[in-house]
Amino acid sequence: MENLTNEVMTMEDTGLVVTDDMTHEQRVNLFNAVNNAEGLSDQVGKDLWLTGYIVQDVEKENEKTGEIICSKLITVIDKEGKAYATNSKPFLQSLKQLKQVFNYDWTKEPVCVTIIQKKSNSSSNKYLSMAVK
Repeated sequence: MENLTNEVMTMEDTGLVVTDDMTHEQRVNLFNAVNNAEGLSDQVGKDLWLTGYIVQDVEKENEKTGEIICSKLITVIDKEGKAYATNSKPFLQSLKQLKQVFNYDWTKEPVCVTIIQKKSNSSSNKYLSMAVK
């Protein structure tokens, strides 16, 4: 669990960082959020009231080459305690910008965002982003 603290990006006092003084309930909520997250892409066009987020380093194997690929798994948590995950790099950039602008404790005042999908200028790929409501 010691490494988790380095992989969690959050506001102060949200309960998302693993600390010695966390209650059992906070630990259960954190574990369930990360372990049972739904796909963020299923939330396109919907509003989410964000109370926090977690960014984790993940490794997966390329099925064709066997090469290990490292990426970031971004999990956002809404005010209902539901978690949604994506590995979209542009979404992570948007989330970092959101944190810079709304740099207070989101558990006390959640930030409402609409999840949007955009098409890349350089290819036919689509990616996730957000707009603040």
